[in-house]
Amino acid sequence: MRAVWALFLKELRVLGRDPFLLVAVLWFFTAEIYVAGTGIRLELHQAPMAVVDEDHSLASRQWQAGFHEPWFRRLPPPPAMALALKLVETGRAMLAADIPPRFSERIERGQPASIQLFLDGANVTLGSLAASYAQMIHARFNEQLLYDRLHLSRDQAPPFPHVENRLRLLFNQANRDSWFMAASELFAVMTLIGMLLPAALAVREKERGTIEQLLVAPLTPTRIMLPKLLAVMLVMVAGFSLSLWLIMHGLLGVPVRGSPWLLYAMVALYAFSLSGLGLFVATITRNVGQVMLVVFMLMLPMLLLSGAWTPPESMPSWEQALMHLAPLYHFNIIGNGILFKGSDLALLWPNVLQLAAIGLGLFLLGAWRFRKMLA
Repeated sequence: MRAVWALFLKELRVLGRDPFLLVAVLWFFTAEIYVAGTGIRLELHQAPMAVVDEDHSLASRQWQAGFHEPWFRRLPPPPAMALALKLVETGRAMLAADIPPRFSERIERGQPASIQLFLDGANVTLGSLAASYAQMIHARFNEQLLYDRLHLSRDQAPPFPHVENRLRLLFNQANRDSWFMAASELFAVMTLIGMLLPAALAVREKERGTIEQLLVAPLTPTRIMLPKLLAVMLVMVAGFSLSLWLIMHGLLGVPVRGSPWLLYAMVALYAFSLSGLGLFVATITRNVGQVMLVVFMLMLPMLLLSGAWTPPESMPSWEQALMHLAPLYHFNIIGNGILFKGSDLALLWPNVLQLAAIGLGLFLLGAWRFRKMLA
């Protein structure tokens, strides 16, 4: 154990003297989480909109009033529809609306009235959001017209059969996307660092020639490998604590509804799972540049199969089977369950067992390859 402790301290010193790895760890666990929580939005925000109002009536102004901040940003009205379309084509506007003459007159007569709306669909996500928001605003405008004709307020029930849609949100009642984005980014950062650090520490031994000194020392491959894993797990837990309590909980207000001790235990288990994969990467690379290429090559499919961006139910059946082999998929369920839902081990044990099995398999694979490299 003295040899393991000495090598453990050596790994921490190596990490502390490596400015690249040190800055990367500090950046990813602090600024990256804050930027993801505050700079990425999952809802429409300040979408530029140009409206050509050819009716200039109360009804046309009421329809335009539905497109307000913070979801939409009204541009100065262009004098003609051709100029409004030019704004959409050049990307300066996301929406362009044309309210025709006699719009209010047709409504007062009980006749159908049309509004032409153009949306920029080049960005599919924002285009779909804008179309959805516009449909809801238009439906609400038509509903208000109906209430006005019946001389009713919205507090009064309409005198005809209807279905009320009452939405109740659980676990994130304010629907703050910053909570989800910060947590998802933290789990992704842990995946990246968990693979990159052990691989970089092991490859640096090759680059600097210190691997030969370890080979001639009275050390077994296990004693060489174990300190690297312990150092990575310590860095992961420390970085997770910094992100969770300083950035997410302190600055972004992300709650911690479950047991912090259970959360830390799962972080240690996840770090152990990724360390084996990092050691495997170290055995097939020769320098830190190759390590980064391989890690990023592994990182992308793990993110896509994590379930954070695409619901598993919307994927093909063969991809759903692959998701259960991705450690990040199980850790997303575990981490979000403890953070936002207050879940305990009684609810999370299937994913915990699968994560432990995957971690053990990756560790055995990395240990086997690492032993072969030192043999």
